[in-house]
Amino acid sequence: MRDYVELVKELREGAEWAKKLCAHETAKRQSDAADAIEELLAELVATRNQLPKWVSVEKLLPERTNPFHARDVFLVRLRSGCIKTLFYEYDNSDRCRTGMSPLFKEGWVETATPVTHWMPLPEPPKEVE
Repeated sequence: MRDYVELVKELREGAEWAKKLCAHETAKRQSDAADAIEELLAELVATRNQLPKWVSVEKLLPERTNPFHARDVFLVRLRSGCIKTLFYEYDNSDRCRTGMSPLFKEGWVETATPVTHWMPLPEPPKEVE
């Protein structure tokens, strides 16, 4: 990011010199380029702040966000370094009407390798018309 900030600074300085030399078209192009780079950097920072982040399982486990879901899918990193999607089964003992124990215990489903980190899946892309 610092390289782009420096580039914008140089473009703005170049635009000022171009104005002094009466090269107004060059000054305008340099100023417009600096504006465009600053706008793109602002969008990049905003997008980066919206992306899901990795969460250590030692700090936090997934929490049910929809009371009707017995489990949700997450992107996980296994101790082996592999990254894949896995289901996380929530504690459903309070939802079991038969008095029997739930099919799965709360936790990650179908993995023999321990999960070290997880993150929610990103939103799907919006359809382009």
